[in-house]
Amino acid sequence: MFPRGALVWIFYFLNESQTPISLGQAHNAQPLLYIVDLAPSVLGVTFAVLVLKVGSQKTARLPIEDEYRCALSVAKIPIIMTRTNGYVEECNVTVEKLLGLPQIEIIGKNVLRDFVNVDAQDEILNTFTDLLQTEELYNLEIRLIDAAGNLKLVLVSARVSLNTAQEADGFLIF
Repeated sequence: MFPRGALVWIFYFLNESQTPISLGQAHNAQPLLYIVDLAPSVLGVTFAVLVLKVGSQKTARLPIEDEYRCALSVAKIPIIMTRTNGYVEECNVTVEKLLGLPQIEIIGKNVLRDFVNVDAQDEILNTFTDLLQTEELYNLEIRLIDAAGNLKLVLVSARVSLNTAQEADGFLIF
C-alpha cells in the first residue's frame, strides 16, 4: 500500500492551512486519497493479469515452434530465413549441404553479400526490395557461391515474413 507519510504529505499540500493529525482524518477530509491508496493494488492486479496472458500465449506458441523446427529440419529443399536486411536468422541442414558450411557459419551472415555472386547482387537486391511490396516471389534464378568458391545456380521462391504486428520483418526463402 501507499506509504502513510506520503498520504499525509499529499494532504498537507492539498490543504495547507490544516495538517491532519491522523491518516483517517486525511481520508475523511479528502476522500480522493482513497484512490491514491488503491492505485498500487490496481496496478499490481493489472500487471498480474498481463503476465498471465503473456505466459499463456507463450505456452500456446511452443508446440507450433516445435512443429516448425521439426519441419524445417526434415525438409529436403534448402530453406533460409532472413531479416529484411538480408542477415540469416535460421536455415536447415539442406542449406548446409548446398553451401558446404555448417549452420553456425551461415547464421548471422548476409545472404546477398556473402553467398551471391557479385555481378548479380544489385539485381537481386532490387528484386527483394520489390518483394516487400508484392510479398511473394516465384522462380528467380540466383548464382550462389559455396564454401569452395564454386558457383551454383539455384531456383528461388520466397515470401515476406510478418511479425505479430503484421509488418514485414524478413524473408522465407526456398
